[in-house]
Amino acid sequence: SFIMGCGAIVATALASRELVGERDAWVAPAVLALAGPLILMSAQVKPYAADVLFSALVLLCTLREARLRDAPSRTALMVAGLAGPWFSFGAVFVVAGTGAVLLYQRIRRGDQAERRATVVLLLAWGMSALVTVMLAQRLSNPATADLMQSYWAPDFPRIPPSDAADLTWPARAIGTMLWSALGFRQ
Repeated sequence: SFIMGCGAIVATALASRELVGERDAWVAPAVLALAGPLILMSAQVKPYAADVLFSALVLLCTLREARLRDAPSRTALMVAGLAGPWFSFGAVFVVAGTGAVLLYQRIRRGDQAERRATVVLLLAWGMSALVTVMLAQRLSNPATADLMQSYWAPDFPRIPPSDAADLTWPARAIGTMLWSALGFRQ
């Protein structure tokens, strides 16, 4: 986890440089390096630091591919999207969102070859993610599922909602997350 946390800072620095330029790129990795939650995640034997690393890595590779539009950047993007779900289930959501944006951009540009290449990329990413989910389900057993459900229950809304508190859960969860990210305790 420590290596993943350190890698997340590097990937964030590089992605920041792609987004805002070299002069201001130091801000995001500095904030990340000082963030209590990432420090905690990097000290645990859990995949949370990998979530941060692969989110930043897929974003970095996407930004580079969009700017350079060459074979090495496409290959890096393919590898990041294929590898992410094997280290982080959170990466599945980043890959899905990134893939949707890429496909939208390619459709708008009208380049048929680029669109086909993007569809191949998305299919490969989808297969990688599907295999990781299937493998995780296969390795799971009823006791594991019960443990995970009881552990994570407070962090997800009840479906279907049964009262007003359930309906306001998303707003409360976002408020709690932001409050925690600012360093305040509940």
